[in-house]
Amino acid sequence: MRYWISAQSPPLEGSPAQQLDGLWLAAGREAAGLELEPGDLVLVYQSKSGRAVRRRGDDGAVEWVQTVVGKQGIAAVAEVEGRVTRDARIGKTEYVDGTELCWCWRAPVNAFSTDGYVPLLDVNRILGFKSTYNFGGFAYRNSGLRQIEAGQYWSLVEIFRSNARSGRP
Repeated sequence: MRYWISAQSPPLEGSPAQQLDGLWLAAGREAAGLELEPGDLVLVYQSKSGRAVRRRGDDGAVEWVQTVVGKQGIAAVAEVEGRVTRDARIGKTEYVDGTELCWCWRAPVNAFSTDGYVPLLDVNRILGFKSTYNFGGFAYRNSGLRQIEAGQYWSLVEIFRSNARSGRP
């Protein structure tokens, strides 16, 4: 079993409540997830913000959609349920800065807890990052996915549980 942390942007404004069903990797960055195996455990870090995305409405009108304000910390604990595979139905996402990414690689996960929270300062301290690090360009080739040590994982899970909103994290 391996332990991982995945950095993700918050959902777009007006989107339905985001359900974590997989770890998504952009084309060209999928190598970061090739070692993911069923049973591996993942902490999901949600950034405070993300880039605006271009959307085309049913009437053909183009609009730029912002992300909601994210949690800026670990927001979920999940278990990997399958290997990384490519979903050919996924097209490119165009960002306000002119870049495009195709988020077509996915490892299915079961998010078994979204009830706790680990603030950015604690994440940085435990992972050995500077206190001001914000996870921009995180991990191998900016993939947003990185393997971590078991001790780091369990230390973060302990904080996650201690900050649970209910009595059952």
